Amino acid sequence: MSRPQRPQLLGLLLVVLCTAGALSLAGIAPASATESPEDQLNVTVSTDDDSVWVNETVDITVTVESTGDKKYNIEDIALVDEDGETLGTENPFGTTVDSSGAETFRIEDVQIDEPGTTELRAVVTAEYRLKQTEVTADESVTIAATNPEPVIDLTAERAVSGAERTLSLAVGNPHNGSINRVSASVEAPANADIRVVDGADTAATIEPSETEDLEFLVRGGSTGTNEFLLSLQFETPDGEYWEVTRRVTAEFLEPTGSVEPVVDLTAERAVSGSERTLSLAVGNPNNDSLNRVEASLSAPSDSDLQLADASAAVTTIEPSETRDLDFAVRGGATGSYEFTLSLGFQTPDGAYREITRPVTAEFREPTGSAEIDLAEASVSATPNGVRVNGSLFTAGNLSVRDVQITAANASGIDPARPDPQAYISALDGDSTGSFELTASLADDRDDIPLSIQYRTGGVERTTTVEVPYTGPRSVPPVQLSSVSVSGSGSVSISGEVANTRGNPVTGVTVRIPDVEGIAPGSSGEFFAGLIESGQFTPMEPITAEVTGPRETIPVEVSYTFQGTQYSSILEIDYDGGQSAGGGQSTDGGQQGDTAGGQTGGSLPEFDAGADGGGDGGGGSALGGLPMLVGGVAVVSLLIAAVVYRRR
Repeated sequence: MSRPQRPQLLGLLLVVLCTAGALSLAGIAPASATESPEDQLNVTVSTDDDSVWVNETVDITVTVESTGDKKYNIEDIALVDEDGETLGTENPFGTTVDSSGAETFRIEDVQIDEPGTTELRAVVTAEYRLKQTEVTADESVTIAATNPEPVIDLTAERAVSGAERTLSLAVGNPHNGSINRVSASVEAPANADIRVVDGADTAATIEPSETEDLEFLVRGGSTGTNEFLLSLQFETPDGEYWEVTRRVTAEFLEPTGSVEPVVDLTAERAVSGSERTLSLAVGNPNNDSLNRVEASLSAPSDSDLQLADASAAVTTIEPSETRDLDFAVRGGATGSYEFTLSLGFQTPDGAYREITRPVTAEFREPTGSAEIDLAEASVSATPNGVRVNGSLFTAGNLSVRDVQITAANASGIDPARPDPQAYISALDGDSTGSFELTASLADDRDDIPLSIQYRTGGVERTTTVEVPYTGPRSVPPVQLSSVSVSGSGSVSISGEVANTRGNPVTGVTVRIPDVEGIAPGSSGEFFAGLIESGQFTPMEPITAEVTGPRETIPVEVSYTFQGTQYSSILEIDYDGGQSAGGGQSTDGGQQGDTAGGQTGGSLPEFDAGADGGGDGGGGSALGGLPMLVGGVAVVSLLIAAVVYRRR
């Protein structure tokens, strides 16, 4: 029974073994049969620096290997960006890779010229040697590029065409670290009418996310867009130093608002043909001060108007401020008159401008009536008080005699030499009589009460009239302007000497008095001589030796005005040299006493009888009467005239 079964078992075993072998071969064959040549060609890409500055270069490393038993001839390696542009290539010169290892290639100096993230793709072309077919494989690497340059913006200060203006270059740091050693310079185009006065500026450090302004000064140029050549040097946070050149533009604009001052001319009411005051209101609508404002009026050529005082000046008009300049005119009937105004002023950039324009004033008669009253009155500050120039009229056919005008018996006002009272012998019918007198006026009064005594019909009568006045209580015609004080101990004082009146002054001398704690220095005196009406004379620096702590430095100003010699002491603010430029007083400081009073000056006492009348007062300094000007600016020290008319 067992012998016949042995061949069957051997046959069954052989079948099992063959089947297992076939199945084993079947398990391997599909993998080799389905894997393509590209699947065994592996590419990797890397770089030493994946974060660079724009326009910098990087080196890209490409590694090619065969992951199986296939052999490849490397024919070409290309590096392309996201747009398909080839940035670099490498020729392997028949390099072969197989299962025995990998080959590495280096593509050098690949420039990244756009900020942001850039994906670089390495494309490898190879020949599969067994089948002699071309295959490709690729891999990518990402590079982040940052612009090293700061963010810049060039702007121009608003200014009048052709004048100086400041260019501001805003330099912003967009990096995470500070940029250092920043310097910039600008050049104007060769064919431009712009001159660069100061074309360079620097900044030591600009912190992250901060902006620093570098400023340049230029002169000239018209309104519109102007181009400049900018050179910028800086050190980035990694210590690399850069130099770039760019063409930048700035918009030149006129100052905002009204470039020119706003002016308005008004006339005080007065009897036809009499003298009246014209008030020119000059307003500054700009954001910066106007300096050295000078105005003059011309009457119409076909009129009978005569300007007794045709020019006036004020040192400074602050932004949004209005100043009144007064002019005296005689003649003219009721109606409108057109005057020609010439106005000069210095803009904040130092340029001096002059404009001419017509201005109109309406002449009107006084309102109201009285038995005897003021026809007109004007008030001017004099070296020793105020002077009232005016005229009286009578109503209807009234005739009066022995008219005496004096300062009324009231608080804050007293008669003053040289003309404590005025006298008019007679007034008949509609006639007028002129008078002038001087008075001392307290600071708290805003009017000047006048007592008028007269006889009519054999009866003595008295009436009181008031002349509105808020101007200076007294004012010397010569003032200091734009005063600058520098130094400590040995102090230098400079500025301008201004004649604020309508008449010239002569023999103008500015010196340092020899008083306790103050002594003249090596150049302790400046002689200005003659100064015409409304003019400014630059003062050469005078020096003083200061001992001990002081808040002011006295400066003596002496001059001759309308035939009479005066002397004034100005107290100039002084901080002891603690500030960078020393103490400063652009309005000339505080007024001291007049000559012949408490100044100790060498000039003679004011002669009460000399040169009486006139705008300058022509009167006496009241032996020790304080000027009480305080710290009033030169603009406030101009002749103030207030006209009050009624009829």
